[in-house]
Amino acid sequence: MELVTKDFKVGAIYCDVPEDMALKTYLMFIGSDISISYFKYVGGCDCYNSNDDGLCEFDYPTEMYELSNSEIKDLISKDIIKLN
Repeated sequence: MELVTKDFKVGAIYCDVPEDMALKTYLMFIGSDISISYFKYVGGCDCYNSNDDGLCEFDYPTEMYELSNSEIKDLISKDIIKLN
């Protein structure tokens, strides 16, 4: 995982806490405006409220951890992340 605070990639999967912490939430970046980043919940601990569009809103900038392709594939194979 790589710490990211801005310039999130649309469609990329992020985690809300570092690798060594429990109760991770996995989120897909959808977009942002001047002050809010929008993420879609895709797995892990479902602990964030969502807006009327089903998206989690975070202040921008915020800290998230970008997952590598191999980490994403592993979590999908374990049925932790669901992209559909």
